Amino acid sequence: MGQDPNGNIALERMQYIVHRGSPRFVGAVGAMKVVQLIDSGEPVGTIVLQAEKSAELAEGIVRLARSPLYERAEVKTLEAAVEFLGYDELRRAMLTLAISCWAEECPVSGAYDPFAFRRRAVSHALLADAIAKRLKLAEPTKYFVAGMFSDVGYMFIALHIPFVIDHIALTKSRTPNVPLRECEERCLGFAHSDLSAVACKEFSLGEDVTEAIRFHHEPSYAPEGSKVIADVVHVSSYMLDRIDVLPVKSLPVAPVDASAYSRIGLHPDDVSVLEEQVLQRADEFLSAVRTSIAA
Repeated sequence: MGQDPNGNIALERMQYIVHRGSPRFVGAVGAMKVVQLIDSGEPVGTIVLQAEKSAELAEGIVRLARSPLYERAEVKTLEAAVEFLGYDELRRAMLTLAISCWAEECPVSGAYDPFAFRRRAVSHALLADAIAKRLKLAEPTKYFVAGMFSDVGYMFIALHIPFVIDHIALTKSRTPNVPLRECEERCLGFAHSDLSAVACKEFSLGEDVTEAIRFHHEPSYAPEGSKVIADVVHVSSYMLDRIDVLPVKSLPVAPVDASAYSRIGLHPDDVSVLEEQVLQRADEFLSAVRTSIAA
């Protein structure tokens, strides 16, 4: 389960889709480089120098710090904005910019709505992060990243072979008892979670996050080093599915693996109150990031 079903051929196809199409967006390359510098623990000065290579990105970070999301902080320079936002919040902003701008390049299909996808991605990131903090897990930003990118495979499919999204939805509707992974493998030769994992490996998001993403619909099969992240992402995915915040609207809600709740010591009622808060925060965050950085 959760493995590349067709060996090297499927892997090569997924790599081709990712390489053929790293999506283009304003400040994207710079944003991902900022994330890498943050992950490496580089000083503020190094991050500022990187951000300054893109005038749009540098100006956008300052506007973001001044946005209503942060009660219009009084910052005037890029360095002050980076220091005010802090590494965790700046990292979240860079990743959110990436996913939100990618979605806009995708052609609209009957099954795939780029705007709904963008909202789902950010909501998933914030909810996974909130659950990790509620459970007092180490490195909650990893859970944010895993939630954000867990369904990015759908975005790549929609960007390059959009008709397949509709085909997956049709196949699933005609064979409701067949698991989603199997429907996707019939249509593509691999599942969207496999493609998400390949993309995340290309973006160097870390092996533990990458493997958690690969297994987020089957967390019981995740490697030990990724299982807790996979469990949290699985639970947060199910919570969002249940309230109709879906990555692909026409697909049914994926079944929940109840053992994921028990492994992380969480009861569904413990975090259901977070859903409304997360959706509001996601909308505010998307609005501020898109208005500030991608303007």
